[in-house]
Amino acid sequence: MRYFLFCLIFFCLFPICASELSAQQRGGFPQQSSLDTFSFLENRDRFFNMQLEEDTLDASSYMLSQPYLVRRVSDTALHELVHQYDWSRKLKNDYLHLGNVGSASKPLVYQQMDHESFEIGLRQFDIWKYTDKDRRFYLLNKSFTHFGYSQSNQDNQFFDATFARSFIDNFSIAVDYRRMEQVGIYQRQQTDHSNLHLGLKFRSDNEKYQAHLSFLSNGIESEENGGITTDTLFGIADYEQATTIPVVLEDAQTRHQQRSYQLHQSLKLLKIENDSINPSGLLVSNIFTFEDNFYKYGDGILASDSSFYEDLQVNPQGLRLYISEKRISNHVKLGLGKMGFQNTDSKNNFEIGVKYDHHQVQNEVSDTSASYMTLTGDAFLEINPSIQLFTTNRFVIAGDNVGTYRISGDFIFDLKKAGLFKAYLLNQNYQPSLVQRNAPISGVFLWQNDFKNINELTLRGEYGIESINTTVGFGYHFINNYVFINAQLRPEQKTSSISLLQISIEKNFKIGKIHLDNYVVYQNSSSTDLAVPSLFSKHNLYFQGRVFKNAMLLRAGFDARFVDSYRADQYMPLIGQFYRTDSFELDPLLQVDFYLSFKVRKMRAFLKMEHLEDFINTDKDYFVFPYPNYDSSFRFGLSWYLIN
Repeated sequence: MRYFLFCLIFFCLFPICASELSAQQRGGFPQQSSLDTFSFLENRDRFFNMQLEEDTLDASSYMLSQPYLVRRVSDTALHELVHQYDWSRKLKNDYLHLGNVGSASKPLVYQQMDHESFEIGLRQFDIWKYTDKDRRFYLLNKSFTHFGYSQSNQDNQFFDATFARSFIDNFSIAVDYRRMEQVGIYQRQQTDHSNLHLGLKFRSDNEKYQAHLSFLSNGIESEENGGITTDTLFGIADYEQATTIPVVLEDAQTRHQQRSYQLHQSLKLLKIENDSINPSGLLVSNIFTFEDNFYKYGDGILASDSSFYEDLQVNPQGLRLYISEKRISNHVKLGLGKMGFQNTDSKNNFEIGVKYDHHQVQNEVSDTSASYMTLTGDAFLEINPSIQLFTTNRFVIAGDNVGTYRISGDFIFDLKKAGLFKAYLLNQNYQPSLVQRNAPISGVFLWQNDFKNINELTLRGEYGIESINTTVGFGYHFINNYVFINAQLRPEQKTSSISLLQISIEKNFKIGKIHLDNYVVYQNSSSTDLAVPSLFSKHNLYFQGRVFKNAMLLRAGFDARFVDSYRADQYMPLIGQFYRTDSFELDPLLQVDFYLSFKVRKMRAFLKMEHLEDFINTDKDYFVFPYPNYDSSFRFGLSWYLIN
């Protein structure tokens, strides 16, 4: 308790002492906005602390889903993302997991998810997967290569690589690869994940036609131990090593495999002459996608497992969930706007299209399918250099799930010295997932539910003033027909609506080369069935400057995060879902890490000591009970950016 008070007092007093000096210092805004759903023009990067004047590479990239939105590739050497190797902490709002990196996870700060008209519902590993937003291609005249590696010991390591190159005859390739192997410190909690994107691009000589061939793959493997059987053995002589602590499950494992093949073609049909160097015109596009996925959980049950599964144990010989899915999608779009394909001058674009989807699902009980036609409409408008609007809309007009929809919009208003205002709106109506409606376990459906569609409204806004390094945010979520897994491990649909309020503030300080970055979020849910911590905060106190006769750029400091006490969800691996329980209230959690990160030319490295609080407080902490978080550990990492 004294340690918690000391850290909280420290982070509160430093801003008071530094505020007068820091107000006169120029500093970047927090590195990632919660509204960063698409890439703004280059002059927006000053609001994300990307240090472009020092770290920009001569390369740009774009997502295949939004090819007209181009952003520059930044060698953010000492950005927080460098020493934060854990993907669940790379975003502005952290995710919780089951104590080991790569395990099942969910956001600590509630956020809406993009929902399809039909989905399986096993999304506990989403943060560790590539999605359509990772179909990334590059614009460059030379080859671009990036390698990254980090390790805490020989059994806990990360590797990632990117390669892009243009060839003669108008061809270029892009490769993105990630590999994670985390054994963990307790029995049977190993995670092995791999992600791959392969892209081939062709562009005709007259620049009227281009094609992108893309392959996306996710391989997810996670041992499931069900947590520890007791927390009374810590500190006892015979149980000093974490590997000696008994766990609940001894033979359970989850595996997800996803393969996606996509051909994206675009053709310029008509040029509309105007005064612009890059004239407007018509563009027709076709996106054909084929996916082949499966989701599997298996456990050869021992006698000690029976109480863990409760009445989900429908077969004493073992439990198995297996769902395979094949999906075909064909999307035809007609666009009007700047016709440079990938061009930073593409200020105004409009697209309207029709998309057909067919899902074929197989399991051990019965097969099912879903087909539907969706009307799509997207727009990206730069009304003037200070006002930008981006909207994405989907309406199912025929087939299964007619009437489901998704409407979203981003708005940005640059007030110059008065600040930057950003707003986001989302309204979506979607069918509960397949697992929520019926879960096929060992040859039987555990339940068969006829739920109503879920309707969710989200409003968010941010206002930032660069001169004082401050951003305040507001979020409001309103959900009708919310579906959750209750304490009896059954899906339940709320008959009343749920509202959730979020208020955030980001404040960065600087005295000379000493920085303190702060981010605090307050959350208030109207229902205990949607449980969130009322307070979540992140703090980063560090020195940054050039050393060794300006040959090295160095950042050294302490990184901390705090999560308030709350009655958190628990996890059932058999159905891949977090579920509500009031039986355990998590204690407040404070994690403090020390790190050194530095850059010499295009080589970057970091050293990191995690969980310094373990040297003072030996009590175990949890995000999900009974899965203890990682103990203190040392990690290092290296990466290179090369253009040649």
